[in-house]
Amino acid sequence: MRAMRNSILLVRQSSRVPVLLAFMLGHLTHHVSTAAMIPLLPMMRDSLQMDYLRAGMLLSAFSISYGFAQLPTAWLADRVSGRKVVSLGLLATGLGCIGVGLSHDYTQVFLCFMVMGMAGSTYHAPSSSFLSQTFDRESRGRSLGVHTAAGTVGLMVAPVLAILTANLSGDWRNSFLLMGCPAILAGALLWVVARHQDGTNRKAVTKEKAEPLNPRQLLRALGLLMGIAILTQLVTSAMNSFLPLFLTDKHGVSNDYAGLMMMVVYGAGVIGGPAGGAISDRIGRKPVILSSIVMIGVMLFFVTSLPFGPLMIGAVAIYGASMCFRLPAMESHVADLVPARRRATVLGGYYFLSQETQGISTPLVGWMLDQFGIENGFHYLAYFALACSALVLLIRKRV
Repeated sequence: MRAMRNSILLVRQSSRVPVLLAFMLGHLTHHVSTAAMIPLLPMMRDSLQMDYLRAGMLLSAFSISYGFAQLPTAWLADRVSGRKVVSLGLLATGLGCIGVGLSHDYTQVFLCFMVMGMAGSTYHAPSSSFLSQTFDRESRGRSLGVHTAAGTVGLMVAPVLAILTANLSGDWRNSFLLMGCPAILAGALLWVVARHQDGTNRKAVTKEKAEPLNPRQLLRALGLLMGIAILTQLVTSAMNSFLPLFLTDKHGVSNDYAGLMMMVVYGAGVIGGPAGGAISDRIGRKPVILSSIVMIGVMLFFVTSLPFGPLMIGAVAIYGASMCFRLPAMESHVADLVPARRRATVLGGYYFLSQETQGISTPLVGWMLDQFGIENGFHYLAYFALACSALVLLIRKRV
């Protein structure tokens, strides 16, 4: 009987593989479209004559619109169809990226980044909710971890593709023109491939017992853990946004190599995401999330303290792996606690809070760098991350 049950489970899981692959492609192309802005930031700064504050505001145009649109798009995915929301969102994200390539001045780029943010908000919460319904609890962390890895591959490829295209063509705008196209194709493919599974998931939701969601219980179960994760996200988003400028201005690294260092950050996440998801299936979600936060603080201290070289690059790689280690565990933790009919909405709330703190913090960090210098500013961020790590160690039994 056990062998028969395992065979049935294997067949069921294999039938869902094309759906997972389609979402992986969607995640990859989503990040290829949206990740070009950071590695190209040094070139854009020179071309558009930006200081740190204006550069931070440009990134916030994306992150704030991305955050505010999370809740309505997640709510829509719970009530209409996650597949439709994600597919149409990929189409709009690709078009917004192409719009940046057609822009001529700072204002036009700013507005196109806002469009990309609103369109990009359709991806993470609805897709994570869809996949958490598609795969059962025992394999949920692994499937979301592999899905995370596909996104980090996009983040890893984006710096190389963006800088290579900009150098070969002589204009950073051509990078955006090229990198918006794959998302449009991926949206069309996902619309078709996930159609059947979409119907299956929606039927399962209609059979699910409609119990009211208790906000107080949910806050008690998720609030403290999410709060610490969001604080860490605030630091990592600022570090990632300004890391290329830190390398050029503090260590004298060329614009090209500084942009390519983001490949190290996200390339390590290709290992960290699946590992974190798989381990969380075995030992639980919370230990994975907490250990990730501790490691981030320690590694950021080394990144800001070491001279540029192999040791610093190694610290950047471990930081990137640690950053992605917690992502599938956090999504799985939410999915384990929240009914499927409300899952995208709750995940949307999580992404809303994390993105809005990022949208507010990025220009503030840019202002701080203008006031105190990029070296001192990065040290302050590292100390804050270390404080978050110490906080986790102190309250780990209460989370």
